Amino acid sequence: MHATKASSAPDSVSWAGTFLKTLSRVPEPGADWHPLRDRFGRYALAVPADWVEGTLPEDTQGLLYSLVAGEAQPRDGFNANMVVSQTQVPKSYTLKAAMAADMAKRMTAEMKPYKYAVKDRAFTRIDGLPCIIIGGTLEVDGRPLRNLQLRIAHREVSYLFTFTALEKTYAQFEPLFARVVRAIAFERETPEPRASGAPGKP
Repeated sequence: MHATKASSAPDSVSWAGTFLKTLSRVPEPGADWHPLRDRFGRYALAVPADWVEGTLPEDTQGLLYSLVAGEAQPRDGFNANMVVSQTQVPKSYTLKAAMAADMAKRMTAEMKPYKYAVKDRAFTRIDGLPCIIIGGTLEVDGRPLRNLQLRIAHREVSYLFTFTALEKTYAQFEPLFARVVRAIAFERETPEPRASGAPGKP
């Protein structure tokens, strides 16, 4: 299983910073987890064996799709879950730490109906790629939820990994979410074979 290394520069240590600390010490997913692969072959990860997989609506007009996995049995009427959304971005698009504040503001505005409140943000690297992490709270059907979002851009695709659980049980799920993130591995370009007699060739 692919190991993910993270380095942090969080605004505080209460939300995203705490997640990065958890990420640094959890083990990689074990044999009781099963691989979950993007059907376009762009990335792979792993989820607990007792989580249910599914997909959200199909692609439209060249936009990509979302994948969801979550608890098979809900707790207090809510299934802790992970959603991975994919959208296309320009080839030159690169995530930077300075973008985190603006992303947090836009999230708060876009999710206003859910009373979304950003609690922390951080910039790190996941599978060697720049990643913005935003942690916050929201309400769905009157239930207080805690939410963590990781944004990663790779090869003209922007990925949003979203982890959500009931606020009162989130601490139980954070190590599980961190193990999912440790397993994320993106497709890499296959290096071209060296020409015969090229330097480095035995």
